[in-house]
Amino acid sequence: MIESWIQIGKELLREQSNVGDFVRTLAEEIPKEKNNKKQHLLILNISKSNDLGRYTLNIELEEISGETPVKYLWVGNSPSNSEQDKLTTDNLEYLISQTIPNLIKKLPDCDLKDKLKKLKDSIYFDLGDKESISSTENQYERYRYIWDLSKIGMDFNREDVINKVKEEDSGKRSKKAVEIVSSELMNYIKKKTKLNKNEISLFTISLNGELLINDDNYKKYIYSSLIDDIFINNKDEGLCHVCGAHGEVTWNTTKFWFKFYITDKVGFSSNLKGDKNFLKNYAICRNCYESILAAESFVKNKMRIYLAKANVYILPTFYLSQNIPVLKIERWSNYFKDKFLASVSLSGLQEFQKKIEDYITYENYQDNFMLNFLFADKKQAELKVYQLIQDVPPSRLDEIRQKAIELQNLGFNIFGIRDMYLSLGKIHFLFLIGKSINKKNKFILTFYYQLFSNIPFHYQVLIKEFIRRIREIRFDTDYNDSNFSQTLVFQNLLLIYLEKLKLLDRGEKMNDTQEYLGSLDLEENITTFLRNSKYSEQMASLFLIGLLIGEIGTEQYKKGDKKKAILNKVNFQGMDLNKLVRLFNDVYEKMRQYRILTSKNEKIYSLAKNLFETNRHKWSLIPEENVFYVLSGYSFKTYKAIISGIQKESLENKEEEENGK
Repeated sequence: MIESWIQIGKELLREQSNVGDFVRTLAEEIPKEKNNKKQHLLILNISKSNDLGRYTLNIELEEISGETPVKYLWVGNSPSNSEQDKLTTDNLEYLISQTIPNLIKKLPDCDLKDKLKKLKDSIYFDLGDKESISSTENQYERYRYIWDLSKIGMDFNREDVINKVKEEDSGKRSKKAVEIVSSELMNYIKKKTKLNKNEISLFTISLNGELLINDDNYKKYIYSSLIDDIFINNKDEGLCHVCGAHGEVTWNTTKFWFKFYITDKVGFSSNLKGDKNFLKNYAICRNCYESILAAESFVKNKMRIYLAKANVYILPTFYLSQNIPVLKIERWSNYFKDKFLASVSLSGLQEFQKKIEDYITYENYQDNFMLNFLFADKKQAELKVYQLIQDVPPSRLDEIRQKAIELQNLGFNIFGIRDMYLSLGKIHFLFLIGKSINKKNKFILTFYYQLFSNIPFHYQVLIKEFIRRIREIRFDTDYNDSNFSQTLVFQNLLLIYLEKLKLLDRGEKMNDTQEYLGSLDLEENITTFLRNSKYSEQMASLFLIGLLIGEIGTEQYKKGDKKKAILNKVNFQGMDLNKLVRLFNDVYEKMRQYRILTSKNEKIYSLAKNLFETNRHKWSLIPEENVFYVLSGYSFKTYKAIISGIQKESLENKEEEENGK
């Protein structure tokens, strides 16, 4: 898969002529809004007010836009355990403490270094020696120097800060001092701008009206810290394991966001010696290293969506051909992302359909690339990979999308509403969710893998997973009947969907004829549902008794029973034949009790009973299947009641809008 990164990176760097251009390719995207609040970049403009060496602070604001990351060189912070050295940051504490001292220490002699030295000498104060503030070596070096806000025109007393932190526990005092100063500066910013902290995403600094991030020496430093420090300081030569070129190489991939191989465990190195011995495992040349860095930033920003509680990174692999037109990789990325999103959500489908004419050229060349989907999340320094789906032809996305559209049309014919698109986001909610927002359901990730890889699903495994989800909804303290019914309806539609894709392994026992449907006098939408779902006589008997449970439930709902006590007659763990016999008797008694034993309901009961008794001696459904088909009938009836307004309750749309977060 690393070839995908190299291809993307080389395309991105094709027209880059200097280190500034390269650094700009690393710019990281940042949301324009958070929690419905517009986000801003704040410029701390420090100016020398007169010849006496006094400084003033002016605050400038700019709304976050698509151009902000490149314009202000937002390339992320250094790793949390490293020295912070970025002049554009999302952490104000870094900017008022360690950033400038660290840059002074690391920059070669240049105008920028001189400017920063003068600024440090003018507006910083020294916390004192380690002993006086009893700080650890690491904390002390990071937070020793802090802005003296009185030097930039604010009401501030640094001695008060020093005295306050002496009351803190040893080892935390210097960090606490930075927090105090940052808080005071943030209060000042709030008064000047009327913005809260949660409305400011980025901070940067300018000196006498000039943005420091625009200094060429700063751009060269960023490049050097990412590239030169890795290669020049090591001076290793060898064969690049990616492109095969001979020259300077490195084994050090610690600056990569995505982790391609392990370099922090000696046991994985050649001869168990660590460090340079990793070169024998995997070596990367400078060109490939730069390409991967550029591709990482691009993939994080432009090729990421959110699905099944995880970030999904779309990685195309091009099979280069003379026939492929030379197009900007950014344009291809929009196509790849929109094509995938068309299967992820209904809104994604609608957007893709609007743009389809713009994407005709790309569609014509889709045989020249494959797609890889990486489900992963970044946890501090660790990249947690949940699933990797490799070598998916784009035509597979077309097939998945087309079958979902066919199913949407079927759903409309049966239920009379348009919102029946079975997207990947909606499928996620048909299986166990769990309470924790961060907990990933391994089954759904395996489901996506099989779906994209064209691997059949075993029918009974799916049924058991369906029942687990249904139990989860039913016994939730915030039980919602519309969610319960809608989930069961879409679980049935999912089985039809997989059947259309030829991915449902029903087993030999499922080859029952459906000739019985011709003898049943039922409403057309019910017959259509049973036929397309390939219900056997056994399944249909339980479905019909479930319809009557739905009738009883509607009456109970009208009387104020929101959880519908009739569902307590269904054992959600599974029901054997004896329990089914009791259920038939209970349903008939409840219809009498609620006075809904109409001729129509009696006919349905008679049909259900006859089918049940005819098949009772050769019953083949397992207990979980029995529960599923009873509840399928209930949900069919209830879903129809809800969408027709008989049961006054708005449907919950459980489909995720999977356009990232």
